Amino acid sequence: EKPRENKIQFHPDVIRKRLGKPDLKNDTILNILQKLGIQVQEKGDDWIAQIPSYRSYYDLTIPEDIVEEVGRMIGYAEIQPTPISVLCEVPQYKNKLRDLEHSLRRLLAYAYGFLETYQYAFVSKEDVEADTRFSQTAIRLANPISEDTPYLRISPVPALLKSAAENYKAVSSLKIFEIERIFIPKNLNKPDEESLPDEKNFLAALWLLSTEESKNQDAIKQALQKLRSYAADIFIRLGQDENELIYENIQSGIFHPGRAGIVSTSSRQVSIDYGQLHPALAERYGIERPVLYLECFLDDLLSLSPTAKYKRLNPFPPADFEVTILADKKLPFSKMKETIQNISWPKGIYLENITYLKEYDGKPIPEGKKSVSIRIEWRKEDGTISSKELKKMQDNVVANLAQKGFPLKSE
Repeated sequence: EKPRENKIQFHPDVIRKRLGKPDLKNDTILNILQKLGIQVQEKGDDWIAQIPSYRSYYDLTIPEDIVEEVGRMIGYAEIQPTPISVLCEVPQYKNKLRDLEHSLRRLLAYAYGFLETYQYAFVSKEDVEADTRFSQTAIRLANPISEDTPYLRISPVPALLKSAAENYKAVSSLKIFEIERIFIPKNLNKPDEESLPDEKNFLAALWLLSTEESKNQDAIKQALQKLRSYAADIFIRLGQDENELIYENIQSGIFHPGRAGIVSTSSRQVSIDYGQLHPALAERYGIERPVLYLECFLDDLLSLSPTAKYKRLNPFPPADFEVTILADKKLPFSKMKETIQNISWPKGIYLENITYLKEYDGKPIPEGKKSVSIRIEWRKEDGTISSKELKKMQDNVVANLAQKGFPLKSE
């Protein structure tokens, strides 16, 4: 058998660029290669190196091997390190969805104390049936990786409950979240591209209360209020006015009756659902404690503008008024807030904030009613609000609330 003799085609500039030595002359390169027994022929602008047979086996086979030989003979200590020349330009393309995902991850992890989890896109039939909202439209794969998980994921709830079930006995309480995609079919009756699923990006957070909190109804209500404040804070950080957010109660198959709500923008086009998951759903995964849950679609949040809004800093102190009123148990806070926002104030005084404080619906509150505590803040554009002006506005608030069916709670 004839001995192997490799032929390697390369351009001498490749050696100069790889070694970072632009002043290296062609004669120097040729001289080094000839001393190594490598003959070089020119072919246009390229060179063809004829490799001796004793170095053609697994030694010199590619142009980078030639670069290494020249560098070794020159001596790497003789090559001056130089920084790579790159364009210092900010990429023009900005991935808004990825930026939103990073912002939400930082917010939930650092501000709210949640841990991020990662779940699979394939689920079992039992997981599909757990969340009845989309169970009728789940897509079964024609060739699943495993027969145990033949469906595409249609809900974040089952996987988060599984993670909680695997960990909740080892910790007193657990807060986890996930940012991923679910697959909702557009139309199962059409065999073309329109039948492919919508890949909806979502944020879902699950809060498993401790054993002590689970036994205290007030603690559960406080946790629900905190979860609602998380939802409102997400909107505020995306540039929405806190005073224009709408808070309403909802009924949903996955939530405990009477313990679920929604926070939405003033147009109601973007919303975040939250509440306590139905006990039957939690028990399905072996969890016997109350489980709080929050979810929203990121594609909806993308429509909100996070542009910062600036206004002149008012140097004068605010005046506030805390009031507790009675309202129908199922009435959302947004209705009470709307009543206060529609009140006219004296010239030069403006409403700065309406803050939900707390609510209570036990004894001695009448059946079907709840007490709601609210803080109202005003500022004056050119001075401090006087006690006379404050008293007049307080009376105005009480009168307007009573007229709309929200009387003061008696002691």
